[in-house]
Amino acid sequence: MAAAKALAILLMVMGHAGSPGYIGQYLSMFHMPLFFIMSGYCFKAKYLGDGRAFVMKRVRGVWWPYVKWVLVFLALHNVLYHLNVYNDVYGYRGEVSHLYTWREWGVKSFKTLYFGSGEQLLGGYWFLKELFWASLIGYAVLWLGHRFARPWVLPCLACVLLALLFVFAHFGRDFHVPAIGISQRTWMATLFYLFGHAWRRWEEGGTWLSRYDALPWGWQALIVVALGVLVKAVIVVFGGTAMTSFTQSNALPYMVAALCGSMMIVYVSRWLVARAGWLRDFLVFTGHHTFEVLTWHFSCFKLVSLLLIWLYGLDIERLAMFPVIGTEGLRSGGMAVEWTLWWWAYLLVGAGLPLLWQWVRLRPRRGE
Repeated sequence: MAAAKALAILLMVMGHAGSPGYIGQYLSMFHMPLFFIMSGYCFKAKYLGDGRAFVMKRVRGVWWPYVKWVLVFLALHNVLYHLNVYNDVYGYRGEVSHLYTWREWGVKSFKTLYFGSGEQLLGGYWFLKELFWASLIGYAVLWLGHRFARPWVLPCLACVLLALLFVFAHFGRDFHVPAIGISQRTWMATLFYLFGHAWRRWEEGGTWLSRYDALPWGWQALIVVALGVLVKAVIVVFGGTAMTSFTQSNALPYMVAALCGSMMIVYVSRWLVARAGWLRDFLVFTGHHTFEVLTWHFSCFKLVSLLLIWLYGLDIERLAMFPVIGTEGLRSGGMAVEWTLWWWAYLLVGAGLPLLWQWVRLRPRRGE
């Protein structure tokens, strides 16, 4: 599971790093759903008898890190504005920034307590909000299934949730609770969470899903390829989308692609960790530090953007382009500026620096 989370976070950074459109479109079909699926997969049944312990675990592990780091970045917002990390010229999809007043800072700080505020450099933190609510709603569904002790209860509750999602979408209404940020995306995240738990139960129950590891390597590879092709088939037929932008017309195909892509990554990770070596160690280490990559990769991108600004003589205001500096309509010295491989630099720096810092910080010191 650590290796699967590692692959997911690396694919997330790749998607944010300005990778070619066909790569980003493919990755967006499953790299975030995989995290919700893995969270449900790792759910421990012991919490079904201790709801308070589960809620406190979510508060300490998800809510508190969200609040802490958003407040830190809110406090630094005006400083970063003066450094052109934010400005009123460039931003995310045309959404520029401004200097916060004390009142704005206070309101945003309060909203942070219920996931109602965020900062651009922590744009990936939408995942923490969705994970918090999806895990609590998912827990309620699992508790009800456990409470009635009937094998059909859990699937029925999940189907009711799925039906409500699409009925509301069909009539053009949002099945949401705006006061605390629960949206259509939250319900979809909950379904992924429940699928992850069901996946583990099916494997432990000896169903066909539990037989993958016993298959010959050739059959395993064929299954992985088939799952990957199914993801591409969904894109070709229904178009690409993402967990942040799905619509009622492509929500169900997107969920199918997300499940196929997630299973593909999990099976690849199992194959990788079965082979001893530095790659396995790297993936396990990365999987244990996905939160640090999520928190800092956008900030680390700015270092590569600074390098591009220096190399190509660009205006410093372009540092605020988010998440990376794009080349559309970009000119320097009267010449069009184009680059195709700089996204690799964004990927290596965005994922590598947070991991390197964790490795340096945690490695045993001499004499220990």
